Amino acid sequence: MRNLGLADAIVAGGRHTGALAGVNQGAIANVYATGAVAGGDDTGGLVGHNLNGTIANAYTASTVTGGDNTGGLVGRNSNGAIAETYATGQVTGTGARGGLVGMNDGTIVRSFYATTDAGGNPINNGPGGGNPEGATGKRLDELRQLSTFTEAGWNISDRCGEDTAWRIYEGSTTPLLRAFLTSITVAVADGGSKVYDGNTSASWSYTQSIDSAVLDGTAVYALDGKNAGNRTLGVSGLYSGQQGYDISFVGGDYTITPKALAVAGMAADDKTYDGTTTATWTGATLSGVVAGDDVALDGRGVTASFADAEPGAGKPVTLQGSFGLGGADASNYTLIQPTPRLSADIRPASPRPTELDPKAAAAITSAQRSWPDVQANVEQGREFGEVVTIRGSGIRLP
Repeated sequence: MRNLGLADAIVAGGRHTGALAGVNQGAIANVYATGAVAGGDDTGGLVGHNLNGTIANAYTASTVTGGDNTGGLVGRNSNGAIAETYATGQVTGTGARGGLVGMNDGTIVRSFYATTDAGGNPINNGPGGGNPEGATGKRLDELRQLSTFTEAGWNISDRCGEDTAWRIYEGSTTPLLRAFLTSITVAVADGGSKVYDGNTSASWSYTQSIDSAVLDGTAVYALDGKNAGNRTLGVSGLYSGQQGYDISFVGGDYTITPKALAVAGMAADDKTYDGTTTATWTGATLSGVVAGDDVALDGRGVTASFADAEPGAGKPVTLQGSFGLGGADASNYTLIQPTPRLSADIRPASPRPTELDPKAAAAITSAQRSWPDVQANVEQGREFGEVVTIRGSGIRLP
C-alpha cells in the first residue's frame, strides 16, 4: 500500500483497529492519517497490528484510545520493521501504550513520537512495552525542526522541488510527505525601494503561481544586505499543510536609496579687527545618522568670510566650499549642503602701549599729569598710524 492519506478520519472498532489497516502483513509506504482512532487491544493510529510487515515514510496526527498495546502509529509490532515514521497524537490505553508503538517485538529505526502537544503540555510519557530502541520522544517544537530529522538520516529537505520523500517548513510544520503536495512559486515583485535605515527588513508584496492557493503564515521580507544600492528582497514565513503546497520562494529586485543628512548647529566666531575678511565657522554636526553607523562630517573644504573687514556687530558671514562625508558607512548617505544665516562681531583692535608713537605717548602722559580731568585716548589708525584725541585746553605737546 503506497501514497495514501486519510485526513480527519474517525475510526472505531474492537481488537486490531487502525485508521489504515487492522493488521498489516505486507508493505506500507508514503502514507499518513489524521483524526481519531478508538478500539480495543492492539489499536494504533495507522495500523492495529504490524505482523511481519514493513512500514516506512509514514506518520499519524491522530488521537488514539485503546486497550492493551495501544500506540500512536502501531498498536503491536510483531517481527515487523518500522522506519522513518513519527506520531504526534495523544495516546490513551488501559495496558501497554506508547507514543509510537504500544508493544514492540520487531525493529524500529529513525522514528519519533511527540512528548508534548501544541500547547506544550506533556503527553505520551513512554515509548511503550517491549523493545523501545529506535523510537525517540521529542517535544512537538523539536519535531518542527529540520535538524531533528537530518541528524537521524531522514530523506528530507526544507526546499521546494527537491527529490526527497519529506518536506518540512522549519518551525511551522512537522514533516510532510512531498508526494501529496502541489508545487507553487511565490515570487517577490520587482521594483520595491526604501530609504537606507541600517537594517535588512522591508515591506513589499509577492505574487503566486496559483492564484487560488491559500497559504498559511505571514510573509516576512528580508534583504540580502543593509547597505544602499541594488539588492535582492527575499520572502519567507509562508507554509502549507499536508494537503497543500510545496512552496518555492523567488526573490525580487529592490533598491535602497541613500539617506539624506543635514548639517545642524553651525555658528560663526567673533574676532578682533585684523584687516581681513576671514571668518571662522564652528559647531557643525550631522543630523539623521542611523545609530551605530560610522559616518563623520568632513569640513576641510569649507571656509567662511565677512563681506568687509570693518569693525561692527552682527556682521553677516557666508560660507565657501562644500562639506563632505567620511567613515565606513558614508556611502549609505547623501549630504544636504547647509545654507545657514550666520553672523559675528568684528571688535575694534586695542593697541598695545609699547607700539604707540613716542610723541603720542608723551602727549597723553603730560596731559594726564597736568589736568587729571582731561580725557585722552589713542585710536589705531588704519591709514596714518596712531591718532591721539585729547579733550581739554592749554595742553602742549613736547
